Amino acid sequence: MQPYGQGGEIPRYTIPGVGKTKTVQMIHSLDQMVTDFSREKNMSQRDIFEVALINFFKAYGYERQVEVLLNQ
Repeated sequence: MQPYGQGGEIPRYTIPGVGKTKTVQMIHSLDQMVTDFSREKNMSQRDIFEVALINFFKAYGYERQVEVLLNQ
């Protein structure tokens, strides 16, 4: 799928499938940054993490897997 968003801002992806809960521990200051960013940009924390993970996987050798995921 193609990213969606407002005029070239942060991409948001529509990923098919069933949602699953993940629990991740992180440093408080990083958690606060995610919370603040989410409020400022009116963007869910789930969207933030999905965009971050997609960008991470693309940058570190999983481009093909990401393309398969987004084109389902």
